Amino acid sequence: MKKILGLIALLSVMFLLVACGSEVVEDNVEEVVEVEETNTAVVATGEVYQVAIENSQFMPIDLDLKVGDTIEWVNKDSTAHTVTFENGDFDEKLPIGTTSLTHTFTEAGQYRYFCQFHPGMQGSVIVS
Repeated sequence: MKKILGLIALLSVMFLLVACGSEVVEDNVEEVVEVEETNTAVVATGEVYQVAIENSQFMPIDLDLKVGDTIEWVNKDSTAHTVTFENGDFDEKLPIGTTSLTHTFTEAGQYRYFCQFHPGMQGSVIVS
């Protein structure tokens, strides 16, 4: 009878160890996934530059960037504008109430842009 009780006790302890061990492994797997997601997000970003749209002007007018950098245009006017690249690669509207838009530059080159509603509004970006 003592042997049977001892065997049951041993099996109970082994079962608890296995059950606790699997929870620890699952917790660690979740932590590794979170770290990998964070690392991916950090690696994918470049510098972000802001161009304000005020008094129907892009400010600053000219920017020098590197491949992978992003511009955020912020509309501070009370009228709609566009950011339209002369080469046709990018053409976005900033209606009234839409405060910003972004574009990430993936290729080197010179990008001249303007507002379709106000052709005197012009800017340029040199990406190296």
